Amino acid sequence: EASTGLWTKEVAMIRFAHFIGRSKRFDHSCAAILVRWTDYEEFLKIGSASSRSQILSTLGRRLAKTVREIDTVARYNDNHFLFLIEAPVSKVQAIEIATKILSSSLRPVTGYSTGDKINFHIAVWLHQLIPSDEITAIHMMMAKLDKPREGTPGRIQVLRSPSDKDSSGSSGSPAASGN
Repeated sequence: EASTGLWTKEVAMIRFAHFIGRSKRFDHSCAAILVRWTDYEEFLKIGSASSRSQILSTLGRRLAKTVREIDTVARYNDNHFLFLIEAPVSKVQAIEIATKILSSSLRPVTGYSTGDKINFHIAVWLHQLIPSDEITAIHMMMAKLDKPREGTPGRIQVLRSPSDKDSSGSSGSPAASGN
């Protein structure tokens, strides 16, 4: 994707299917993290295309640095980014990565009008907790971002299976909360 330097949605979805296949084959959990840029509409109000381009480029570099080289970071659409975390990865590790992504957005971005930081809301899916295909996983994460749990203060939402008895979902991260 030219403006951010990240992978495109199409490439990410092909890779997502492969990640899930390897996860099943080797019995390890992979993870996906969907990030919504909540103040994207504010970003569009920035005056010049040059300023917007610079901000997108900076954001793309920051996001790419939050994961390992074997992982995938893509611009899913205008205001969503998709992170595919290669197996094996635990719930705690996935939340740590999501927290790192959130932290990267809180650093000032020169030229950005909303207090110089970018606001993200994050959904985390683990194949181990909710086995599904890539399309279903994306739909579940989008739904979680559209309607987070009532009264949940965290900006990181972990999708959990109905049988998961830990209702707090915090996993040690103050930013994380469960389904």
